[in-house]
Amino acid sequence: MKQAILQIFRPEKDSQGSIPHEASLALDEISRIYRERCKNLSNTGENLEALGENCWLLDLGTEVHTLSLLVTLAERRCLSYRIAFLDEKLDWIPYGKK
Repeated sequence: MKQAILQIFRPEKDSQGSIPHEASLALDEISRIYRERCKNLSNTGENLEALGENCWLLDLGTEVHTLSLLVTLAERRCLSYRIAFLDEKLDWIPYGKK
């Protein structure tokens, strides 16, 4: 099973201690997309798993569209991100067991 880990980074705060408004809106939109996708999945632990804040494990067999949505949104809002592609499951990831 091919998977990807996507991590989107929060931008640095400005001199007043705030995240830029556009970046904040983008992070809110990214969270909304994740929540909507989880509602539509029958088994969220196998297909789309939150590993932490703005970090997800995605099954590439079913979630390529979600990956592309999140990456496109990050790029449009100039948010930094990174993707790690995996060929098999990792032992240290709980896969839906919380």
